[in-house]
Amino acid sequence: MEARKKIRLFFLTRSLGYGGSERQVVSLAKWLDKNRYEVTVCLFYDHGELRQDLLGQKGVAVVTLNKTGRWDVLGFAFRLARLFARQKPEVVYTMLPTPNIIGLACAGIASKAKVVCVGGASLPQGITQRRPVTGHCLFFGSGIIWILRPGDCEFQRRQG
Repeated sequence: MEARKKIRLFFLTRSLGYGGSERQVVSLAKWLDKNRYEVTVCLFYDHGELRQDLLGQKGVAVVTLNKTGRWDVLGFAFRLARLFARQKPEVVYTMLPTPNIIGLACAGIASKAKVVCVGGASLPQGITQRRPVTGHCLFFGSGIIWILRPGDCEFQRRQG
């Protein structure tokens, strides 16, 4: 029997402080089937109370990009692009506005990556309709799943 290749799943978030999105990342990373998924949790900043919950967790790699502040843009972007190119994630899972936008942009580096952006509150400011959001996001990866609210899921494949 041939062994199934693990899906490389990459969670991208600012930090792991106490919050709903952060708790969701920790729960998913801990409880996903490690026989099916190779899990990486990538943090912008190396802090947060929930970070301890993942340290030493079998099958979960925690990577910190050591962003030093708001204006640490070029160094941060370089470190993240290098990490994406090295890991070649197949699924990029993001929440909250900044990680959603950065995850979509980085999915272009890992051109076969599917992108999962979660939460109606995670929509970039000024964007209120579903179609323009998915239409613009399709450029960045081979697909996008944008979950606006529980029970609402839309998947689009890039044409071409």
